[in-house]
Amino acid sequence: MAYIPASADRSTALRISHPALVSYLIQVYEVLWAQAVPLAENHQATAPNAPVTAVQHSIARLLAEGHVDDVVARKMGISVRTCRSHIARLMQTLGATSRTHLGTLLARSGITSTSPHEPPA
Repeated sequence: MAYIPASADRSTALRISHPALVSYLIQVYEVLWAQAVPLAENHQATAPNAPVTAVQHSIARLLAEGHVDDVVARKMGISVRTCRSHIARLMQTLGATSRTHLGTLLARSGITSTSPHEPPA
């Protein structure tokens, strides 16, 4: 079951019970949530003076959480091929020679523990 606003002033809601539509709304929510940043942060396309883009930062965080490429791509709302392209550029930026090496470099750099809009400490 899902409820969405049914009027511009949000005084009424529409109840949705069709399983396929509810499933779709959940998927859209998960994609948006994976790309979200706290409201208090400055919303920029990339971090200032940092070679890692906001998208690559989000992908790095999802990889560090243990997700495989297919899951990362779905959560980001991009194709697996595009996801892997971002991972390859991330590997190149950090000088990683393998995916395992990338994981180590991500952990050391602090990229996965900082906001995409502020450089690691």
